[in-house]
Amino acid sequence: MKLAVGGEIPPHVDGKRTNPLNAINIALNNPSGCQMVQEDSGTVPFSDLGGAILFNNTWTHAVRNTGPIDRYHIIVHGMWNREFNNIVVQSYKKLLELI
Repeated sequence: MKLAVGGEIPPHVDGKRTNPLNAINIALNNPSGCQMVQEDSGTVPFSDLGGAILFNNTWTHAVRNTGPIDRYHIIVHGMWNREFNNIVVQSYKKLLELI
């Protein structure tokens, strides 16, 4: 998903709230000045270098790119099973160990 300089994705929701945390947003880059804001959560914490975030895209969210370059993200949707849930929990535990 490309979001050009000066582009925006207006507030919207993706799907119903039957499967929360059902999107992985992989930032190939996230230029400074490009922000995703989500209902009840504020700004989604992507680094300028990118990264991946599992988030509940059934909450209202929007994106604006006021940065100096185009933003490129990959969005993966799916219904997760127990094995995937365990992988997510383990990754968060590893992250907490690094902090």
